[in-house]
Amino acid sequence: AIEARVVLWLAGDERALEMFRTGRSLYLDMAELIYRRKGLTKQKDAQEYAVGKMAVLACSYGMAAPRFKAQCAAMGIEVSLELATQAVRSYRDKYSSVKNMWYSVDAAARKAIRGRDAVVLCCNKHAAWGMSRDKRFLVCRLPSGRHLRYFKPSIKMSEYREEIHYQGPGLGGKLEDQKTYGGSLVENITQAVARDLLVNGMLKIEAAGYPIVGHVHDEII
Repeated sequence: AIEARVVLWLAGDERALEMFRTGRSLYLDMAELIYRRKGLTKQKDAQEYAVGKMAVLACSYGMAAPRFKAQCAAMGIEVSLELATQAVRSYRDKYSSVKNMWYSVDAAARKAIRGRDAVVLCCNKHAAWGMSRDKRFLVCRLPSGRHLRYFKPSIKMSEYREEIHYQGPGLGGKLEDQKTYGGSLVENITQAVARDLLVNGMLKIEAAGYPIVGHVHDEII
């Protein structure tokens, strides 16, 4: 649950982090909220547990109900659109700090693009946006000091709202116009922080004399 831990830390949700610290299951807690039933267990309520787990892990970046339903189906979990809607709504209500972070990160990135020389804090002051010195990149400084970079950023108006665009690799590696939004930017930051934690662990493991033969997602072998 590394991504769930990191995104809640970035959002400053101490109540949820305390649940991790004390060994309580966020998945069962979410399942009880979705199904409006108390006393669920992983063994007796496997379906409910699976839906709660999916909500905690999949709804951190702005996923809507139709996509949630499809994600569940891909994992062999059949849910109705009504239940998917309830799951998404339950996550956003329970973890409003994460939902608010989507919008604050989006606003901070747009402010940095417009300000050109501004440094704008976000993610509970754990990260910061700014433009590179040559103004070619939108840069996010991570807690580790490492940078995420978005080439040739711009702000464009869609039918409904402002959107952040940048140049990124498409099929075949050719640069093309791409757009992003707060939830996706939070996903980028969260996964980058998780990566930095993994690399830190790899360095410690090697220093302790254990040779690493590979790593997959969040696992060091």
